[in-house]
Amino acid sequence: LGYAKALGGLQVIRADKTRDTLTGHITDTVVYSEYIGNRPVLVVDDILDGGGTFMPLAKKLREITAGTVNLLVSHGCFTKGVDILEGVYDNLFVVNNMYGPHKLIKEI
Repeated sequence: LGYAKALGGLQVIRADKTRDTLTGHITDTVVYSEYIGNRPVLVVDDILDGGGTFMPLAKKLREITAGTVNLLVSHGCFTKGVDILEGVYDNLFVVNNMYGPHKLIKEI
């Protein structure tokens, strides 16, 4: 919510994930919103490690918007690489990029 206020009072859409604690895999992702038309979406999170949280989230977000789906993380580890996110997110903004240069990553 703090990011939404800092970015000019953006609408906040809540999303939740369920993780299998034995395997670490995401078993379900829920986005609490109806269709929002052509409005862009910005996902904000702290750490992107392997991308397992963000892949199913992007799929669910594309069901509610025809606009861009963008991701902003404070720390990008990218232990499974960045290529898995190509075509999934329109833009990938990273504050602390631990991966190195990549055409998809926009460092801020």
